[in-house]
Amino acid sequence: MGRWLAILFEAVVLWFVTSSAAHAWWNDDWAFRNRVTVDAAATGATVLIRLHSGNFSFVDAREDGADLRVIAADDKTELPFQLESYDAVNELALVWVRVPAAAAGKPEFWLYGGNPKAAAPGKNSAAYDANTAGAFHFAESTGTPADATGNGMRASVARTESIVDGVVGRALRLRGGAAFEAVAAVASPDGAWTISFWMRLPRPESAATLLRWQAGGSVGAMAIEAGHLKAGTGGANLRGAQPLAAEKWHAVTWILGPEAVLLVDGVESGRGPAQALSGALTLRIGGEGLDVDIDELSVSAVARPLPWLAAVQASQGPGGRGVIVATSELRAAEGGGSYFKVLLGSVTVDGWVVIGVLAGMFVLSVGVILSKGVGLFRVQRANRRFMTGYRSRIDDMLEPELLESQWKALEDSPHYRLWRLALEEVQARKTRAARAGRSFSLPALSLAAIKTSLDSAATLEAERLNARMVLLTIAISGGPFLGLLGTVTGVMITFAAIAATGDVNINSIAPGIAAALVATVAGLAVAIPCLFAYNYFASRIRALVVRMNAFTDELATRLAERHGPTDGGDRA
Repeated sequence: MGRWLAILFEAVVLWFVTSSAAHAWWNDDWAFRNRVTVDAAATGATVLIRLHSGNFSFVDAREDGADLRVIAADDKTELPFQLESYDAVNELALVWVRVPAAAAGKPEFWLYGGNPKAAAPGKNSAAYDANTAGAFHFAESTGTPADATGNGMRASVARTESIVDGVVGRALRLRGGAAFEAVAAVASPDGAWTISFWMRLPRPESAATLLRWQAGGSVGAMAIEAGHLKAGTGGANLRGAQPLAAEKWHAVTWILGPEAVLLVDGVESGRGPAQALSGALTLRIGGEGLDVDIDELSVSAVARPLPWLAAVQASQGPGGRGVIVATSELRAAEGGGSYFKVLLGSVTVDGWVVIGVLAGMFVLSVGVILSKGVGLFRVQRANRRFMTGYRSRIDDMLEPELLESQWKALEDSPHYRLWRLALEEVQARKTRAARAGRSFSLPALSLAAIKTSLDSAATLEAERLNARMVLLTIAISGGPFLGLLGTVTGVMITFAAIAATGDVNINSIAPGIAAALVATVAGLAVAIPCLFAYNYFASRIRALVVRMNAFTDELATRLAERHGPTDGGDRA
């Protein structure tokens, strides 16, 4: 027993410590945050964080994204970052963050948002390390592409160019001999350089020069030869193992360091001897009749490690591999119960339309349930009161003179209305007999007519009892299908957003799917109460109809016994 108490005590202490650490908050002015986990190899690198409706609470953030802040895992230190694009309408954003070092395991940090009074942080060149000579996102709709670092790499575009959708946001399209040129403003301290970018060919190329570079008196080129990339300088002449597919983005990296290394789509195509390069680097992409699209060009004045490069390109490529963005955690979650708010914040517009229709259906159904419940209660109570009086005075109750008695107060009772109809039929025949000077009795034909009238009235009474029950059946069958429609549509939109951003980790998929399921929950929330109510009301109505039919038969029989002819008397 003591051992189990010790284990329970340790578990409570561990929970308290971990929950307290998890609930630490950098600044109470910010409403929510997202935990971001990055590949350990990306430590010190600038990686891409893709935000969309599945992993980020755009509804709680500012429309221009000016309230975004990146905070280290200690919830104290602000980290440098750059916001490439922020689209609150389509709920898509691209954020570049310099990954902090981690004591152990994968680096983690927080992305904060939700402060309407926050000032825009501005462009932070510290988002790139000092070894990054230049980085180009090609996010500009017009003009010369700008270097995102603070190292002043100058760029220009010769002839014509245009901006298209790229592997990350926008990309530079070079056509008709257009070329992109850039000159580094710094020199490599050890004569090593790393050039990496994404490229896409509109059609297969058998022979063309893709890139030329120069540093001091050294020159080199990267060309397309028989559909493969081929890069060379000095004694290194490396050829890509896989051919370049048309209309597909390829990641290309060319390391000029102690040895030359060519990587295509993360696959090393070989190594060769290289020489140290003096002076700043100048490069030219395109031109000479080559049509090509380029995106995310990065030039580093150092030979980057291959795992580091793989982690960076993985964050940029489709899927955003190596970068996991957890769903938004609201500050109110410190008190618990914030998950539903996060889910509702992720519901798409079409989902809200379906939920709105279901809400209207629910209100209507509740109205039917309440009115039907009250109505059936009044009917049963009135029937009991009428039948109590009827049984106590059964002989007198068959006389037409009682029509104007105190029983008239039981208008809610179907039994009373049937009894009243029967006595009115008897009274009409008795009046006709008196006017004709005949003695009164009810022959078989008159009794059959009265029984037919009672049966017709009983049918109408049953229809009145079942009034509006069809609305419950519509809610029972239609509610889940409407909810399913909202869920399927929400799932489609979630996958479309994932396809647009390229982020396919579970933390990007789960919130959108969970929010889409809210519509199904709403449909079931409408259908389940209506199903219980319908079955209950249907059983009560069946019992009322059975008793009503039994009362009709009994009443017709007693009228025949009381007023029927005994010796072939006059016809009423």
